[in-house]
Amino acid sequence: MRTVLIPFDGSESSKRALQYAIDFASEYGRLSIHLLNVQDPPVVYGDYLTASLLESLGQAALRAADEALIGAREMLDRASLSYTAHTVLGGVAEQVVKAVEHNGCDTVIMGTRGMGAISNLLMGSTATRVVHAVAVPVLLVK
Repeated sequence: MRTVLIPFDGSESSKRALQYAIDFASEYGRLSIHLLNVQDPPVVYGDYLTASLLESLGQAALRAADEALIGAREMLDRASLSYTAHTVLGGVAEQVVKAVEHNGCDTVIMGTRGMGAISNLLMGSTATRVVHAVAVPVLLVK
């Protein structure tokens, strides 16, 4: 494990996953860390928005993604670890796959929300989708 992708949404579970990576790096050596926040693209029904307004909505979502990474950046800065932050629009699992491939990541470290088996059956789990979609190991942190 040398180049890791950490999907981060600001939740407690994503903070625990990031802390795991920080602890791992302090004990076993440097990691190349890629933070990723994925926001849903704006969904518009009908032809009621201009292209510039739609672009503005997309940019607002990317600003929200950047704000969601503030806590992660602070944690990594306090640990004196270097990182690269990425913000994108799209589906989480699909964007994680793209980020892994584009950045040459050999591991994904991500938190779980702790949903029960029934909830996962009914709704699916982002972590489950990522595990099945990427070609590298996924370390899930509770």
